[in-house]
Amino acid sequence: MKIAVSSDLHLDLNHADVAEIITQQAHYLTSHGIDHYFFVGDAFNDFEQTSAYFAELQSQLPTTKVHYLAGNHDMLKGVTYE
Repeated sequence: MKIAVSSDLHLDLNHADVAEIITQQAHYLTSHGIDHYFFVGDAFNDFEQTSAYFAELQSQLPTTKVHYLAGNHDMLKGVTYE
């Protein structure tokens, strides 16, 4: 089993092309035969964007399971207590 872990992309603060990053990340994970990818916080400063990002990434990775945790920045906007 191969596992990959990353964090702190801060895609909105870095003004990244999100669609291009998803394409590149999906290619990397697929080409390296990653079974589980764990992202451990701070993709965006908005939980709704974070959630949408990982849903789209998962849709491009049929053989890799994507897991993510919201970091302190992800929790700044677009999330409720529930």
